[in-house]
Amino acid sequence: MTYLNIFKYAQPNSLIFSTRLMLLSKTGYKYPKVSEIRPIAVTTLPQKIIEHVLLERLENELGKKISKAQFGFRPRMETLMHVLRLIDRLKSIRDSKPKRFKHCLVFIDFSTAFDSIDHLLLIEKMSKFPECSNETINLLKWYLNSIKLRLDNNLIYQNRGSPQGGVASPFLWLLYINDLLLDLEKIVGTSNTYAFADDLLICCVAVLQSLQRIIKMIKDWSSKFKTNMNVRKSAVLPLALRKNKKDNFNHNILNVPLVREYKYLGIIFDYSLKFDSSLNKARRAVRTMNNYSVLV
Repeated sequence: MTYLNIFKYAQPNSLIFSTRLMLLSKTGYKYPKVSEIRPIAVTTLPQKIIEHVLLERLENELGKKISKAQFGFRPRMETLMHVLRLIDRLKSIRDSKPKRFKHCLVFIDFSTAFDSIDHLLLIEKMSKFPECSNETINLLKWYLNSIKLRLDNNLIYQNRGSPQGGVASPFLWLLYINDLLLDLEKIVGTSNTYAFADDLLICCVAVLQSLQRIIKMIKDWSSKFKTNMNVRKSAVLPLALRKNKKDNFNHNILNVPLVREYKYLGIIFDYSLKFDSSLNKARRAVRTMNNYSVLV
C-alpha cells in the first residue's frame, strides 16, 4: 500500500482542503492600494500533511537537479552565502581594473511568482525528469486539484498558482524556473548567474547584443511559461571603477531601464561598486538604535 492510499477517500473538493486567504498590507497603511497587498494562504492541517509528504519526495527525487545558481529555499544555503558569492565575483571584476562599463548587472524581477505557476506546464516540466516517479506526479496533481481559496464564505477555484505560505510552494517555484537558470548558465556561466527564489541577477559583458540576447531570452521564457516579468522593476546596472558626471542613464534595453543603483536583497548596488548608499543607510540605522538606547 502506498501513501497515496491514505487519501483514497479524501476528495479535493472537500471543505477540509480549502485554503483561507489573508490579505496583508506590504506598506503598513490601513487602506493600501491593490498593488500594495500581499495575499497569504493559510492552509488546513490535511493540506499541510500532504504538502510535507510531497515536498519530501520532490527534494529526494529532484533536489540535485536544481541549478547551482539557485540559493533560495535550499538546504544549508542562506541569503548571506548568496550575497558573499556575488560580492566575491564583483571584487574580481574590480581587481581586474576594466575599462569603463565593461560589465553589467542585469536584475530581473518577477511579480507574483508563486501565483503565476501554471499547473499543466509544471507537471509537463516534472514529467521530463526520469528521476521523478509517477507516484510523485500523481500526488502533485492531486494537491494542485485540491487548491481552492476561501475568502469569507466564497470559494475560488484556480488552475494556476501555488499558495503563498504553502509548505511546498517555494520548491515548486524552484522547479518551475530551473530550466531558465540552466539556459542562462550555458550562456554566461554558473559564476555569473545568481538566483534567490524569484530574484534573478546576471553578470555579463557590457555589449548591447549580449544584453539584448539575455533579456530577450528571459522575456521569451516568461511569455512561454506565463509568468509576470516586471520590466519596470527590472534594471540594467553598468559597472565602472569611477563615476563621471557625463554618464547618461536615460536609456533602456528592450524596455528594461539603465540605472545608477539598484537594491538587491536589501543591499544597494551602485555602478561604481562603492556601496555608499548601503553604508549610509547602515550608519543611519546604527544612529537611530543608539538614540533609542539613550532614551531607554
